[in-house]
Amino acid sequence: MYVCPLCKNEMSKFKCIKCIFAMDGNDQIPTFFSGSSRSNQYKEIADFYDSVYQVRENAWKDLAGRGEEFITYVGGLIRSFSPQRHLDIGCGQGYILGAASVPEQYGLDLSRKAMEAAKRRSDARLCQGIVEELPYPDNFFDIVTGIGVLEHFLDLSASMQEIARVLRPGGIFLTLVYVGTPFSERLKVKVGQFLFPRPRPIEFGRWIVNRFTRADHGSDEFGSIHTQVVQPVQNVFTAGSVERLFSESGFRIHSLITKRRVPNAPLEGHHFRIYIIEKVGSEVRGEEVAAVKARAQL
Repeated sequence: MYVCPLCKNEMSKFKCIKCIFAMDGNDQIPTFFSGSSRSNQYKEIADFYDSVYQVRENAWKDLAGRGEEFITYVGGLIRSFSPQRHLDIGCGQGYILGAASVPEQYGLDLSRKAMEAAKRRSDARLCQGIVEELPYPDNFFDIVTGIGVLEHFLDLSASMQEIARVLRPGGIFLTLVYVGTPFSERLKVKVGQFLFPRPRPIEFGRWIVNRFTRADHGSDEFGSIHTQVVQPVQNVFTAGSVERLFSESGFRIHSLITKRRVPNAPLEGHHFRIYIIEKVGSEVRGEEVAAVKARAQL
């Protein structure tokens, strides 16, 4: 079922039938680093993640907002679409794959150390590779997930195009994104949380005390995401920029989960958003892109 990550043609005995690519197929986790300049950049980044996973048994789960409740919640979201084929990009140590329980599962990650742990958590078919060069056929998956991955892609446009390529029409991409929010939006959240329609002065006072206590210790309101692991690539998004990326890549928003929209969602703060986006046809895509550009001009 694998295809060449470069030309997308069939593989025969671990070699592409059209170009010079040959994969490492000697074990249960084949490697699809193609030798392109981009994949060579990622190989260096993979060494970094291997070193992290080597010394931190639960490195993926220990990142901010990825506890058991969150993992179970995302697994339920995946199953709600009744998919037959699921790909988890940046699958790490396999927590999402283990929670989803989809009939046919696949996982891709840079880190071999992470996938050795993922192999123990699910029966997914795992491979080492990069999102800009996915080794899967066109229109192959019903759902693709990527938890906290957009922030770490080298080429956002190429990555989203590849995700769209491997999804069937109408397929779902579910992703957790950390977004910056303007002051006006943060103010609305705090007013709704503490002042209106139900004043909560005691809770507001506690938040003020905790906010400045965290500031004194160099942390931030939304947990320790910035202090736990310094990632080699760190893209920064606003709600507007990430939604433009989606629409320009052939997706439209199916649903959006935030603490403001879904107060009981297990998200660590208002900066974290779960986007559930749907692959659309080319005729719809043009209309979606035009609409997003029009909103941006208002």
